[in-house]
Amino acid sequence: MGGSQDTAIVERLARMEADPRVTSRIIAAIAAVQASAARAPTLAVAVSKGYENNSLTMRVRKFHNELALHVHRRCEGALYRSRGVIEAEASGNLTSSVLRCEHVVPATVVARIVWERFRTAPLEDLGRFLLTRAPVAAILRSEDADHLRKPRSYGEYGGDGKIRRWVKAHPDLLPGMDTSREGIRPMLRYHGTGIELVYAPDGSSVSMETLTFEEHERRIMSLPLYGGSFLSGINLKAAA
Repeated sequence: MGGSQDTAIVERLARMEADPRVTSRIIAAIAAVQASAARAPTLAVAVSKGYENNSLTMRVRKFHNELALHVHRRCEGALYRSRGVIEAEASGNLTSSVLRCEHVVPATVVARIVWERFRTAPLEDLGRFLLTRAPVAAILRSEDADHLRKPRSYGEYGGDGKIRRWVKAHPDLLPGMDTSREGIRPMLRYHGTGIELVYAPDGSSVSMETLTFEEHERRIMSLPLYGGSFLSGINLKAAA
């Protein structure tokens, strides 16, 4: 990581995409997510015991680990990072102990959507969903504890008006909402927390209140791994 703009992230992603060992692990992780979803007889089973090794939620987390979205790799694969992370690195104080790879859409919510929509879908469709609709941000643990977890309501943004800490819920992806609709704002649960997010490849600030999945996807389509070329023929690669 370096500065607000991290041009090296594109080079890292290109190296990952060019390494068959890396891509095979990513594809295997996608397949493991789907297999876990298929084994779960009910949604309650699918999203329960999220930190157990073979749970669907943990399989989602392990998929992200393969994208270098892990604190022990200093979240170097994170396309979004907080201003606090950028400042900590600039001062030489950024270590894995102060970092958190935070699921912008909580892993429990991602697991619910996978179970509802992708248990029997083509693996390429699931892969595209996981790569484009489950972003992860590098933030400081102190930002998570002091800001992101504070109770708040997003009723004025179409949520249910309940005051929550939003650890396992997302105001634009509540149960019963159409999770395939347009206009979903993935960063909305960061709005009003005081955390500033930056899109690392170009250093631009993120509007948590208005950024939609469609805008996010257009933004990342030019990046290695996240563009269409990696996903093409993913079912064939998985079977190879």
